[in-house]
Amino acid sequence: MALYGAANVPFVYKYGVRAGLPGLPLILAYVVLVATLGILGPRVAGWLAARKHSGRLYLAFVLLATASLAVLMSRFDPVAIRVTRAPAIHEWLERALRSEFPYASAVMPSSFPFLFALALPFDRMGDVGWLQMVALPAFAALCWKASGERRRRAWMALGLLLAAPLLAAEEQGKVSRLPPLPQPLDPIMQEMFDKRRVMGGAIINLQLTTGHAPKFSRAAATMAFTIRFDAVTPRRLLELVILRTAEIVGSDYEINQHRPLMKLCGYSEAQIAQVASWQASTLFDEKERALLGYVEQMAHGGNVDDPAFAALAKFFAPQEIVEITYTVGSYYANGLLTKALRIEVETDGRLTVAGRC
Repeated sequence: MALYGAANVPFVYKYGVRAGLPGLPLILAYVVLVATLGILGPRVAGWLAARKHSGRLYLAFVLLATASLAVLMSRFDPVAIRVTRAPAIHEWLERALRSEFPYASAVMPSSFPFLFALALPFDRMGDVGWLQMVALPAFAALCWKASGERRRRAWMALGLLLAAPLLAAEEQGKVSRLPPLPQPLDPIMQEMFDKRRVMGGAIINLQLTTGHAPKFSRAAATMAFTIRFDAVTPRRLLELVILRTAEIVGSDYEINQHRPLMKLCGYSEAQIAQVASWQASTLFDEKERALLGYVEQMAHGGNVDDPAFAALAKFFAPQEIVEITYTVGSYYANGLLTKALRIEVETDGRLTVAGRC
């Protein structure tokens, strides 16, 4: 019992701090809870096990705990609040259903096929997180069946489970300098999140931060999608513009999000690695070098000289030049925003809406 409680202290601290709670008092409160359960639990469980309707009491307790968890989970947006492995699970299932090798994915899913199969119905319903809720009564049923005549063991096991933080809704991590988005979500953000899911993208830390200003966030997303999907300039070249702009402004966040999109658009690892040193590289053709030359001067103060502009105009029409210029300006500003607000780089495989290149 003591080892079980001690093992869960890091989880309590981790998710408590994420939720904005003071770490040390939270740990002390948790230790008191586990100690109380350790002292009173056997007595209460023994008394309940001796009751004539012990099974009914157990069932009622399980249903009450499950309903409470369901209410807790439905109170919050499943993606904006809980840090789940939803992108990896969804990608694995989509690949498997298309008869592709499911583990060959940029989000790096890592679990047993049986566990992914369990998540399938919940993925189809739109929220893998509900698997947590189903796990509680399933665990309780196994405890009851395995305990035989010693029903008090089932009560103790369920008590331990509820005392642990493992089935609680995980609070949003510290994704930036700003606090988590208020709940319930603003209708504009909810609509944006739903749209991103339909388009195959994850809810990334950029939206979890800029969502505090829903109308501005929506306007920024409209610009990003216009650049990505509605431009005349080839998407491949615009991704080159975005990555170099992000490198110049020093936005690790944008670099992390757009390197995979560079791969999607056909650039090799060597080319991606040499974008920052393109002047000395032999991996870019004359058109790409003219484009990078324009980006270089625009993103370093905006004063593009005549030779650099002439080189760009040799390959691009006026509409494309305007699109390229807007792209540099947009992602330069976005890069500054990610730095000023210290938006954390995603480490769980979540990627923006990629689309086709």
